[in-house]
Amino acid sequence: MAPPACNGSPDSPPRPLPQPTEHGTVSRDAHPARLLLLQQPPSTGEPAALAVWRAGQWLNDFPLEQLRFDAAIGLYAIRRMVDSPALEGAWNKAREKAREDDDNPMRRFWDQSAQAPIQAILGWTAPRAAPDSRRVNVNRVVGEALFCDRYGFREQSWDYLTGPMRDQGGYHSTHALWALDLLQARGCREGSALTMAGQDISTEILAVL
Repeated sequence: MAPPACNGSPDSPPRPLPQPTEHGTVSRDAHPARLLLLQQPPSTGEPAALAVWRAGQWLNDFPLEQLRFDAAIGLYAIRRMVDSPALEGAWNKAREKAREDDDNPMRRFWDQSAQAPIQAILGWTAPRAAPDSRRVNVNRVVGEALFCDRYGFREQSWDYLTGPMRDQGGYHSTHALWALDLLQARGCREGSALTMAGQDISTEILAVL
């Protein structure tokens, strides 16, 4: 069976997500969010920046043997928007640890050559209704969005992402928003439907902060 098409030519090369530079900073074209380079502790007037700076120090000191694959994913995402020498050091450690799981599809966040069979990405069925006990693992949706330029993003997955996946601004809603960002970055969804979904889920998340 041929992979389902996404918007744009299925034979066109993937649009790579922004990558951290070798110097630990991130290009200002990488993400529309405000970008920071935290060499020193920020002022107490910037609580979010201070929290990120402290988290970077803590992660950089975290024992390598206790790291998990998700640390590499989280640090990659953080460094798209904010960076520091400590976050760079933590990322290098987490990426080294992630090499132990070299067939994990999520490696494609930072390695565009990463491969995954179509069944590993599309081999799940989105529930039509999802009380908490029936929601699927968020990695199913995020992974399909991550590979959407290669395998497409199915309508059933879109309906799930914009509907029953959401949990009033909680864990599943934040991953739904992350998947929308991936779909946009890879050119697989665009237009008013994407914009409206992003606005709705963002409002939902902000309401509980």
